[in-house]
Amino acid sequence: MSEKEYNNCVNLFSDRLYCFVVRNVQEKFLSEDIVAESYLILWKKKDEVDFIKAKTFLFNTANYLILQNLKNKKISQIYKENVLLKENYENNAFENQNFINFITQSLPEKYSQCIAMKDFEGYSYEEIATRLKISLPSVKNIIYRARILIQDIINKEIK
Repeated sequence: MSEKEYNNCVNLFSDRLYCFVVRNVQEKFLSEDIVAESYLILWKKKDEVDFIKAKTFLFNTANYLILQNLKNKKISQIYKENVLLKENYENNAFENQNFINFITQSLPEKYSQCIAMKDFEGYSYEEIATRLKISLPSVKNIIYRARILIQDIINKEIK
């Protein structure tokens, strides 16, 4: 393809190509970039492309660039969602830990010891009774009452 034929391609196809890209992309500046990029690729391959096939080449190139743009947007969106999700999870974990600390500090010491050993450290009722040197029914009763107090604290904080 000669320079004159290339200029004819620009004159003949640029409006239709632009409309095609705008219809698919729906962004003015991005559409202009894709059309310009399509013509740049045609210019680089002008020796390989015949004038007769230039229109098809331009539209196929523009379509490829549109699809690449959509793919990049999806990847970017997935990345952003994952980063935001992770940040929200980390923030919530920090806030939840602060809330748990607030609740356990609001409990009487015996209650907070028993609930911490049972729920956070994973001790069994028997192990808690042995370590704190209290009876097994007392441990169960303390943990039951601690959970009721925790439920009351949470209900007050939510309202």
